[in-house]
Formats: sequence, structure tokens, C-alpha cells
Amino acid sequence: RSLLGLLNDILDFSKVEAGKMTLDPRPFHLDKVLRDLSVVLSANLGSKAVEVRFEVGSDVPRGLLGDDMRLQQIIGNLVSNAVKYTTRGHIEIQAEVDDHEPHTMTLCVNDTGSGIPAEVLPNVFEPWFRGTREARGLGLGLSIVKGLVDLHEGELHANSTPGEGTTMTVLLPLNGPVVKSVD
Repeated sequence: RSLLGLLNDILDFSKVEAGKMTLDPRPFHLDKVLRDLSVVLSANLGSKAVEVRFEVGSDVPRGLLGDDMRLQQIIGNLVSNAVKYTTRGHIEIQAEVDDHEPHTMTLCVNDTGSGIPAEVLPNVFEPWFRGTREARGLGLGLSIVKGLVDLHEGELHANSTPGEGTTMTVLLPLNGPVVKSVD
């Protein structure tokens, strides 16, 4: 399973880098994407003493038009990273519509993990970057997220405090070319 995951990351990274990654927009429900993600997440947590919380604002449209598989991949990669570095505490996945940007959905993944040192934080979205010698994986997950967010014409930000945790924030346009609400 780990080898297959690594191969898929390399293939996705190659597609993003070559400009061959495409989106497949179709109607979907955000609740289903998050439900499916929670199943995978619970298996990945194993016996860790980590509470997982989902918070979806009442103003977030549940019916969306977009590439649900890529959206799940964005959130999944961010959550997978949080799981790697969080041994206790919580991981919280939040979705809301920004009061100042009503056509933008904000997705946040907050964790109480080990955090990322300030000197390496600007590099976390670079391909093959692994912050520390102890970091696991190839260093492609966040780079793939960055490529997918760019493909959605969105934004990606990271904030972290070593020893306290990390927050990854994704801003996606609801009325943009790929993700928008459907009636």
C-alpha cells in the first residue's frame, strides 16, 4: 500500500509538473467528500491518541460543481501530512465561506503536531522538500497540493509554530472555473 501511494504521488507530481493534470468538473456534495475522507483518515490514525474534528460552516454550499476527486486529494494530502506529525491532540478540518470574499471557500487543516520551523516553512511546497532528516515520505505531497490548488486558481498558505502545530489554508473560488455552487 505504501509503495502504491509513493508511485501515485510520483505520477501525480509528474502530471502537475508537465502541465498534463486536468480537472474533471461535475456536481458533487462536499459532505460526501468529507465522509469518504474520514474513513481513510480513521484507518491512517491507527492507535494514535488524536481526535479528528470536521467543521463545515452553514454558509458553505453542500452541492458544488468541481473535481471532487482532486478536492479530496488536496484535503487528503494535507490531512495525511497532519497525521504523520501529530501524535496526540487533534486534527481539525474546517470549511467555510470567507466573510470578506463571499465567492471563496476556505479549507483549513489544523493540527497539534510537531510544527514546522520558521526557517523551512517557506519551502514546504517545493518538490522533494523534507524539512528535517526525520521527515518521512518523498516530499511530494504538499507540492502536489500546491499544483492542484494552482490548477483550481486558488491559494495555499502555511502557518506553523514548532511544538504547537500547523495550519494549512486553501482558498478556492466558488464561482471560478472549477468549483462553484449548484442549485
